[in-house]
This record gives sequence, structure tokens and C-alpha cells, in this order.
Amino acid sequence: FMKTLFITSIFPPDLGGPAGHVDNLTRELSLRGHQIGVIAYGSGPNAKRGGVSVWYVKKKLLLPLKILSMTRLILRQRKHFEIFYAHGGFSASVPAIIGGAIAGKKVGMKITGDYIWEQLTQMGWVEDDIDIFQNKAYGPLIEWVKSLRSWIIQRADFVIVPSLYLKKMVMGWDVSE
Repeated sequence: FMKTLFITSIFPPDLGGPAGHVDNLTRELSLRGHQIGVIAYGSGPNAKRGGVSVWYVKKKLLLPLKILSMTRLILRQRKHFEIFYAHGGFSASVPAIIGGAIAGKKVGMKITGDYIWEQLTQMGWVEDDIDIFQNKAYGPLIEWVKSLRSWIIQRADFVIVPSLYLKKMVMGWDVSE
């Protein structure tokens, strides 16, 4: 049986597709006898939800403090889990990679899009569509963030994507098949 710690940017009681997906997946794995834990950004109380242990990190912290707080919590729980599985952008993948490296654990990631492109588009820094963004050269700051995204994902032991389109995109970030 697996002992997996899910590291996610959103989880119930917060609402959203990713929160529901991780909630359903962790409950199902727990029902099948796997030891499952979740560390998420949120406001809920630490608790057991359907056999799944859940710990929350305050989401109102500044990003560097959120990442530090989540990494510390991952390291506190490391002895109970064999695999760390990140779900949700930099705020989940960075602590998972750091925690995995320190704890000597395998780290996996679920990639459902280009979260760098999403954030830069929302901030108004990029107007290009996602496909153009992948290959177009931008200024030094955006190029650095794009290279950081690739560097982080390249550190994962495995990556899960929901489509061939995303598989091709992620491979374009110099992530091996």
C-alpha cells in the first residue's frame, strides 16, 4: 500500500475543481487501504476527513512565507509518507520539491496547464495565448520565471498530465517523457 502525502494549493472546505478532485482522489485511495495525508493552503481546521489526515497552512501569508510554512509542515510529516504528490502550481510544487530533496522522498506532480502563463496573463504582463507563450522570447524577468518553472518540474520523479496536448507542452519545458 502507498503512503502518499498530497500537497495542494486548494482543498475543502474551499471550493473549486482542483479541491474536489484531490478530495475525491484521496478519499478513494484511503478507502482502498492506502495511507493518505493532505497539506493544503486554506482556513479549515486540521482534521481527519474520511480517513485522510489534513493539515492547513494559512493562505493569506505572502508567497515566500506560505512556501516556507508548507515546506516546514511537509518536513514534520515526512516520516509517515513515502511519496509527496504536488497538485497546484508553484505554491505546491516548490515546497514538495524542497521537502522531497531534504527528506529523500520521491516527488510527483500533476500539471493541468501552464500556471506561469495563467498568472502572467491575469497580471496583464502577457497577452499572447498559451501556445504562443511557450516559444516566444520575453524580457529577462519572464524568461527567468519560465526557466524556474522548468527547473522545478524537472526535479520531479514523475509528472502526470491529463492530455497529450499538455504532455507535449510539458516536454517543451525540457521535461523528459
